Amino acid sequence: GYSSTDDAVEQTGTDSDCNKGKKGGATPHYYAWWEIDTSTSTSSVTIPEPVSPGDQMSAEVSNAGGTYTLTLTDAGKWTYSPGPQTPSPTPQASSAEWIAEAPSVCKKKCVPVKLANFGSVTFAGASANGASIASFTSTQTKRIEMKKGKTVKAVPTALSGTGFTVSWAHN
Repeated sequence: GYSSTDDAVEQTGTDSDCNKGKKGGATPHYYAWWEIDTSTSTSSVTIPEPVSPGDQMSAEVSNAGGTYTLTLTDAGKWTYSPGPQTPSPTPQASSAEWIAEAPSVCKKKCVPVKLANFGSVTFAGASANGASIASFTSTQTKRIEMKKGKTVKAVPTALSGTGFTVSWAHN
């Protein structure tokens, strides 16, 4: 999570990778996943459901006394939840994040790669602890630009009601 005192992450979402094919070019691969990562263990699982560009996704991570339920839905197509998860040690649940994340290549360590022009992605209907993100003060929220050095790669808009948009700026 965002807090430096809580290194646990409970998350679900989608990803796209381009794997170089033998006959030139790269073929995009789209998939959904969920993950719980604590200081002592990691559970990262690919969801066995199809994902396509333009799909309307919704995600929920809920916490009831240290037991987490992660649910990902592809509107009108499928809903997936791995069932209750009880990570150890128990996460502090100190932050909530909505992320359009830079791709990385991971071998011995992860290294960010060029950011494709993804246009924009909109996060709507966002809430944390049952409250709309619009109800949080500016000191409780933080917009983070995706940067490499001084180059801005992607930019989130200010909160607008219950959502915001992240737009590509540079590769």
